[in-house]
Amino acid sequence: MDSLSWLQVLAYIAFAVLVIGVAVRAIKYFTMPIHLRWELYPVPHEKKEGSYFEEIDWWKKPRKKHYLNHIIFVIQEILFIRALYHHNRKLWNFSFPFHLGLYLVIGWLALLLLSAILNTFGLGANLAEFARRLAVFIGVFGFILGIIGSIGLIIKKATAEELKGYTAPVDYFNLIFILMVFVSGIGAWVTSDPHFLSVRAFVEGHITLKSVEVSTFVSLHITFFPFL
Repeated sequence: MDSLSWLQVLAYIAFAVLVIGVAVRAIKYFTMPIHLRWELYPVPHEKKEGSYFEEIDWWKKPRKKHYLNHIIFVIQEILFIRALYHHNRKLWNFSFPFHLGLYLVIGWLALLLLSAILNTFGLGANLAEFARRLAVFIGVFGFILGIIGSIGLIIKKATAEELKGYTAPVDYFNLIFILMVFVSGIGAWVTSDPHFLSVRAFVEGHITLKSVEVSTFVSLHITFFPFL
């Protein structure tokens, strides 16, 4: 079995570990006892300010939940890191591009997967090409943002006195490793795969179970990605 086939096996194993890990954690959450309620504000699924516990004779009134407010709050926190923006703007300046870069790279991979599926089964050449072109834009933008965010966070954690007590060696390892994922991705784009055709071909190889030859930089990026 050649090296590329081993890369394919590594990707299969990584995906299996991901699915199993998420399933185990989900089962753990669902089987845990109900947690104690602490009044940590805001309570997004209730009214905008305060809690229904603060109302007079609250136990006599029907409890109202605002699921839309909950969804909006979660989206704001996940996409824009809202709390960090309000409480530590200097750290947010690097944390936001770091996380947005990760989200865009996930979108990049999803678009390449969609393009690979459509291209493999001949389900829509135009749509497959559009997904690939969009993936190029999103992927490159994500890699650049991720590099800026990773380097900024490494420097910030190493120089800010208030963060040193909360930063363990594994935090630096994670940031440096993710930085390598971003750097190898942009390196593959610059040196040998400007349209991400090789990466898409590698993804197609997982569908067709065929080996695909790729350049050194693409191979390096593909090696990093499953561990991410």
